[in-house]
Amino acid sequence: AFIVVVPENPLAKADLGLTMSSLPNPALIGGNLNYILTLTNFGPSKATNIVLTDFLPAGLRYENSEATQGEYDENGTWNVGSLDPYHSARLTIFSNVPPEMESGIFIMRLRSRALSVTMILRTTTQRNTHCL
Repeated sequence: AFIVVVPENPLAKADLGLTMSSLPNPALIGGNLNYILTLTNFGPSKATNIVLTDFLPAGLRYENSEATQGEYDENGTWNVGSLDPYHSARLTIFSNVPPEMESGIFIMRLRSRALSVTMILRTTTQRNTHCL
């Protein structure tokens, strides 16, 4: 005789995709620079305990942020919470490029902490924004 034990929610997985953009690009020295992150759950399961870390490049001044879901703090942590399958959450980070900033390239990296479900990121992203 065979006994099969199946755990609750076996093999629950969430396929999370992240897009990141900046406006304006290129940004002007002394002007504003907004970063927009859109996180989408492509399913098939609900993603829970989602926390993303996204740091502003050194020298940029954090002004404010708006999230359609969860909260973002000045330290770069976006606590998204849960995301149902086939839904998205968006974060906009408002910053300022100070006049003393030198022209060059900013690079931002995104990292994510472990989720309570298996997470597959569709892309590993780096953001390049040029300042003039």
